[in-house]
Amino acid sequence: WLGLASVDLLATLFACARLGAIFMPLNWRLAPPEHRAMLRQCPPALLVAEAAFVDDCTQAKVVPAGTRCVALARAPADGWTSWSDLLAAPPGALPQGDRNPRAPLLLCFTSGSTGEPKGVLLSADALAANADASVDMHAMAPDDRVLTTLPLFHVGGLNIQTTPALRAGCTVTLHARFDAGAVFDAIERELITLTVLVPAQLEAMI
Repeated sequence: WLGLASVDLLATLFACARLGAIFMPLNWRLAPPEHRAMLRQCPPALLVAEAAFVDDCTQAKVVPAGTRCVALARAPADGWTSWSDLLAAPPGALPQGDRNPRAPLLLCFTSGSTGEPKGVLLSADALAANADASVDMHAMAPDDRVLTTLPLFHVGGLNIQTTPALRAGCTVTLHARFDAGAVFDAIERELITLTVLVPAQLEAMI
């Protein structure tokens, strides 16, 4: 998945869990050659890319041969299917994947601060255990309203409060990317009770 935070991203993560597939969100801040290197390590069966990234994927030959490509929210380029067409297609026989909760579900790449980014696999069990711990630590309740502004390609944005909030039945507001003014507006308008902000975001808000 190559795109900003969205409901579709989360729905696809949970679809992968149902199918026994592995979900790999790519860091949209990276350059096409970096995406190409990651996808060479882990060639995907399907790549979904937001409109802003489709041209770079094509021109930089990011996608490995044999990968089906889906363009999110735009008319598809040559060789690409549109997201709406994918969802509208009649359902076929679902693959019988490994639904063992210990099977890999999420593949995130590290920041690569000490070398090249490295892929790290997390199982469904790991996500569930993390969610339970986070719900307990934040004392989450179904009437909480969680704001997510951190990118979902890192476990910080995806797993500190977002997936725990969904597990606890909370309301989640997603921002595609961080904007200090939009955070203040959301806190007031959506009556946000919980959010995670890193120091750079707090400095921007101050």
